[in-house]
Amino acid sequence: VTAKDAVTGQWLSRDDSDQVFTIKQRPQVLSPNGGEILNGGAAIISWLPHPASNVNYTILSSLDAGATWTVLQSGVVGTSLQWQVPNTPTATALVRVTAKDAVTGQWLGRDDSDQVFTIRQRPLVLSPNGGEVLQGNSVSTIDWTAVSGNVNYTVLYSLDSGTTWTVIQIGVTGSSLQWQVPNTPTTTALIRVTAKDAVTGQWLSRDDSDQVFRIQ
Repeated sequence: VTAKDAVTGQWLSRDDSDQVFTIKQRPQVLSPNGGEILNGGAAIISWLPHPASNVNYTILSSLDAGATWTVLQSGVVGTSLQWQVPNTPTATALVRVTAKDAVTGQWLGRDDSDQVFTIRQRPLVLSPNGGEVLQGNSVSTIDWTAVSGNVNYTVLYSLDSGTTWTVIQIGVTGSSLQWQVPNTPTTTALIRVTAKDAVTGQWLSRDDSDQVFRIQ
């Protein structure tokens, strides 16, 4: 630290650290690193590795700008992790990657997302969600969990594992719909529910049946 007279510009005095100190290298979060919008479901957390050998990582997430943290996984090797994003809306999410010496257990360094990112809530298909057997030409109820806010839904079905989709109804409110099941036998049917902001028209998020179901 060097002192300078603000008027005359004369250098006055200085002082250095009494002893040397250490700067540890750290991993570096690459994604999500700030500004992203995640719609629930699976996302990839990636980072640059710590340069030491025999390193593993503990990965954490925060939904409140770092006030609290939840451990996603410990003992991770490599430079990425698939994360099941929580279905909890927030505009202040972060991830943290902490490096640890796998032999000594010593913590080596850590890095957080540079800026917060957003998680949007998504509808969750409840039924049919996989494994059901529906009769063609029957009426079946499609159920899902609602998204908070002024939202409506577009509901679709697929008979070919999601290769093609057919709209059942647009502008649905609530969290269920009566569906006239098509009289087309298949073992690879799916339902999709897509949430849309009813005011702006912006598509928000979506969910598909977890597994295929059968129509006979």
